[in-house]
Amino acid sequence: MEAEIRFDLSNEEDKRNYTLINQAEKLYFALWDIDNKLREMVKYDSGKYSKEQIDVIEEIRDIIFGILEEYNIDLMEC
Repeated sequence: MEAEIRFDLSNEEDKRNYTLINQAEKLYFALWDIDNKLREMVKYDSGKYSKEQIDVIEEIRDIIFGILEEYNIDLMEC
């Protein structure tokens, strides 16, 4: 199976979409790294943080995954 996407780079909207598609993989890995860093902070570095800080970190992860879910994006799927 093949897919081909064409863009007219003289068209501003196509140019913007081209840029977004080309950065999609970088965005995915950046989100993956953010989540992993937050997870590591809770799992391995929890002694460095208060209970309240751990709760905030976990809430941030929940917010990130909630937003991704709204956009039907599953980081674990890729």
